[in-house]
Amino acid sequence: VWDGQMLLSKQNPYSLSPQEAFERNLLSSASPTQSTVQYVNERINHPDVKTIYPPGAQFLFGLSQMLSPWSFVGWRGMIAVAEALILTLMVLTLKRLRLSSEWVVVYAWSPLIIKEFSNSLHLDIFAVLFICLTAYALTKKNYRLALLSLAVATTIKWFTIILLPFLLIMLRQNLLRNLLSIATFLGLVASSFLPFVNVKAGNLFEGLLRFSTEWKVNDGLFTLITNIVQKMQLPFDTNVVSRIMIALIFGLTLVWAFQWLLKKRTISRFLQVSMINLAALLFLIPTGNPW
Repeated sequence: VWDGQMLLSKQNPYSLSPQEAFERNLLSSASPTQSTVQYVNERINHPDVKTIYPPGAQFLFGLSQMLSPWSFVGWRGMIAVAEALILTLMVLTLKRLRLSSEWVVVYAWSPLIIKEFSNSLHLDIFAVLFICLTAYALTKKNYRLALLSLAVATTIKWFTIILLPFLLIMLRQNLLRNLLSIATFLGLVASSFLPFVNVKAGNLFEGLLRFSTEWKVNDGLFTLITNIVQKMQLPFDTNVVSRIMIALIFGLTLVWAFQWLLKKRTISRFLQVSMINLAALLFLIPTGNPW
């Protein structure tokens, strides 16, 4: 709600934290009353941290606030539409893979999906939508759409970028074309920041960096590795060494999956390695929500 209203008020959500914007009274003219602004601000769990969300998410937030200012009604409606599109893409993809479309109930009937998206209103559903579009585009051999949809997913949730190496394998291109595809992908993601470049470069990622380095949400494996490193009594920063070890483990997982997909470049194998690596990422990083 806050980021969307910042955008509609022509304020940069990356330049000020919610608390700073509230203290400067930047959004009072865009709301029915000052008390409404205060009500929303008080319910932001870390108002001193600048937004952690990428530009694609910001545009979605802005759209939701255009539909229903200072409420979640528009956002709920957008999530309902996203769910319908996801189910449609899943059915179409299953048919293209010559699998029973009834398998869609594994997703549609999941209590976790209902709880985290329809109830808790998490942003991730829109990243899921564009991942599904990427998979469907691959079944149609529409490689441009696959690359574009994965880039859009990355502008919504950063974690989806790890699927890019697997997508490049599926494109079956030579080195030059792969480099061109990488440049196109990065260019699309970078261009989404253009409306926000009036702040210092560091500020664009200030909130994200604080979140990724200070927060611990699902850190069981990370804590285990940290404890092992502490017992080793190395003359280095324990947190840094632990993160390097996590990166190495994930890197090995990526390499293994990369080679496995090279042996059999099918849509089913692409979906399998994507699932394995997304799961590995969320198990390893200490800031990923376990759901």
